[in-house]
Amino acid sequence: AHAITEAERARLPGERRAERREAPPEDPSAPAGAPPGTPAEGLARGEVDPQGYAVARLAAAVEAEERVAATRRIRLASILLVLVGLGAAAAAWYIHRQQVAFRAELQGPHAVTHHGGEYTVEVGVRVSGPAVVRHPGGESPVEGATRIKFSLPSERMKVGANELALEVRPADSDKPRTLILKVLVHYRLRTEVIPPPTPGVPITAHVQVMDDWKLTVEGAEAELINKDTYAVRVDPGPLLSRVDELKGDAAELPLPLVLTGPDGQQQTFRETLRVPLPGTPVAIYRPPHNWIGAADSVTVTGASVPGAKVTVNGVAAEVDGRGRFEAVVPLPAPGPHTVKVVADGPSKRPGEQSIALERLTEDGFQAARSGLQARLRKAQPEERPPPYAALRDDPDAHAGKAI
Repeated sequence: AHAITEAERARLPGERRAERREAPPEDPSAPAGAPPGTPAEGLARGEVDPQGYAVARLAAAVEAEERVAATRRIRLASILLVLVGLGAAAAAWYIHRQQVAFRAELQGPHAVTHHGGEYTVEVGVRVSGPAVVRHPGGESPVEGATRIKFSLPSERMKVGANELALEVRPADSDKPRTLILKVLVHYRLRTEVIPPPTPGVPITAHVQVMDDWKLTVEGAEAELINKDTYAVRVDPGPLLSRVDELKGDAAELPLPLVLTGPDGQQQTFRETLRVPLPGTPVAIYRPPHNWIGAADSVTVTGASVPGAKVTVNGVAAEVDGRGRFEAVVPLPAPGPHTVKVVADGPSKRPGEQSIALERLTEDGFQAARSGLQARLRKAQPEERPPPYAALRDDPDAHAGKAI
């Protein structure tokens, strides 16, 4: 084989078509099988030009390679077109799916408040169609962008991070969507049964905080009693000084909690303690409840606390230094009557006691008395009533006896 130079090899691809177009006419004097363009004078001497034959073979090989490369390019372009078409179809299907599929998501910040032994959570939910949200507090209908609110007991939430599952069920589908709401609880206020406050005795509550957080309370003392729980003690004096102004049987005692995190940032939470207000004790000694008589008046006696103001059926009664009182209540006509005693002691809410009475006519009273005596005879009591001292000292010894 004839070796060609690099310059000739570089020239061949660009010149092969020109050579074909400019090939010399066939020389009839050239021998059969001689390459085209063989000079006649060379043929006359019986010689063949090897360079021209090699060039022709190389041009044919290059043309075959170009046909293969063109076929590959056509196949690659076809594959690319198919892939582009499939991608466009997938994108169109995804867009359509997004437009018609049900969507649900949480929207905006949520709020958490604590009051009366339970947490109240408020959160926004956005849905693409009518739905019902099932949450720890029950169910809430939603449509579009809606704020839902629900409550759950304090025991359901731990101090720290909490995850609440909200199940969104579309109106036209049985397949629910689940949204996870993350709630951070900074503290938990634990209050045992708070008794009515007493002067000089602090009101105590316990507050559990997150690890590495510190608690202070405005206007109260906060003492760390273990790694994450504080005992908060509040002076009841200011509350007791306002008892006469307050209404109802309990008062809300403000408790501002200031929490300081490990980074030094502070957050203030406004809590309240429901404190029962101390009532004024009052007792009616005489007459007994359900008293029956024929008199047109009755003397009521009883006791309260020293310094209390006592009224009997709205009429002021005299109270001695020990809190004992006495008043005469008129019974103007036969029939049922009620005696109501109200006592209002210092730094205490009013207390009251009531008894029922009945005034009978003289004939009616005699008939009632005779009927009672008949029932007593029928009952055949075992003995006469024992002395009061015996009942007081040993009541079990007389239990169940008819007297």
